[in-house]
Amino acid sequence: MTDEQRRAFEQVYSDYYPRIYRRVYALMQHSQDAEDLTQDTFVKLYRAFATLDMSNLYGWLYRVATNAVYDVLRRRRLLTFTPLDPDTQDWLSSQSGDVQEDYAERESIHLALSGLSETQRDALLLHEVQGYTAIEIASRSGQTYSTVTFTMRRARRAFKQQYVVGTAS
Repeated sequence: MTDEQRRAFEQVYSDYYPRIYRRVYALMQHSQDAEDLTQDTFVKLYRAFATLDMSNLYGWLYRVATNAVYDVLRRRRLLTFTPLDPDTQDWLSSQSGDVQEDYAERESIHLALSGLSETQRDALLLHEVQGYTAIEIASRSGQTYSTVTFTMRRARRAFKQQYVVGTAS
């Protein structure tokens, strides 16, 4: 890496580190994990800096950081389901205690979540699982409140449709 590239990297680091850290922290809810994953994101950037297209640098960083978070959460199996609304409260009371049935139920939930767009999945998980309000999600994501509420409404509807299809098969 040349001195010019190193200075450019340092500028990108100082400009984007806080935004990427906030994104990772919003998903992880743990400061040390957020710091580690943000650092990993910038290490990947450092390695690819000379060959990277700088036209959408934030998008690249956002994608790498988000994927890193999802990888960690999958490995830790921290993505757990919380009922989306009162209609699904029956799900909790219907848990059989049978490990295979409970596993199948979780798989159906994960399949339904995977059928959502990334934006919908993020909004839904942040709100329903992490407990963020729409206002908090809007401020963290840089979107308007109305965009977030619209996205969450569409995400709930899409999840319910995907989940019904997943349990019917």
